[in-house]
Amino acid sequence: MNTAQVGRAASLLALFLALLLSSSALAVELVVIGDSVAYGANLESPHGRYGYVDYLYKWHPSDTTYNRAIGGTTAAQWSNQSFLNNQLAGTDPDFVVVQVGGNDLQGFIANDGVLVWAEMVDLYHRLNAVYAAIKRARPRAKIIVVNYYDLTDQRWLPDGLLLGAGQLSSTYVRQLSHSVPAANWVISLAAGAHGAQLVDIYPRFLHHGYGVYLGDPRATAPMFFPALNGGLHTFDVHPGYEGHKNIAQALEPLIFD
Repeated sequence: MNTAQVGRAASLLALFLALLLSSSALAVELVVIGDSVAYGANLESPHGRYGYVDYLYKWHPSDTTYNRAIGGTTAAQWSNQSFLNNQLAGTDPDFVVVQVGGNDLQGFIANDGVLVWAEMVDLYHRLNAVYAAIKRARPRAKIIVVNYYDLTDQRWLPDGLLLGAGQLSSTYVRQLSHSVPAANWVISLAAGAHGAQLVDIYPRFLHHGYGVYLGDPRATAPMFFPALNGGLHTFDVHPGYEGHKNIAQALEPLIFD
């Protein structure tokens, strides 16, 4: 091998190493924690699960994505440092996406149907503790917070209906939807107190929900929840494919270049 060939080989090797290092430097590690929405509950999926984390994984297979969300969990649970540490074990994320507080809200309104000021303060402290625990566990990670949607598109849902295989009363669902804006306000305050990025999905979902069955004049396709073509038992509080895809689209530019 002459001098020119050696030079070309060295240049190619340097270029290869530069590309390799560049590729490694651009790789992203993402962890998602939270409740059943973050977990990916989806009644439209034959497996009952395909969520926004699955879309992000599908769109960015070269990056590392962990879904550590657990259905049914509350902010009160995720604020426990040992619980959180166990769920983050084996990760070193650049980003932690958090969607939690929905089950806390459901617990607050279960008895009297409203979210009162004392409960809003309680929710704030729970969320504040979650974000503080994340910072202790993974101080370099950027926190991204996802809030919640209105199932009924600000429309009045009548009493006396049983929804979701008879597991939910229409009165409860109406109370839940009407309490979401206040809960989202609390979520935004807690996120802001920790410098977290807020992804506000409320306006993105508005007029894509069950309001289409309640006379919403601004109802817009696609539907973000399971359609009621099969009757009221197909109603679900979790998004369908299109809803989860929309959340993924909102998150994607904040995480992946």
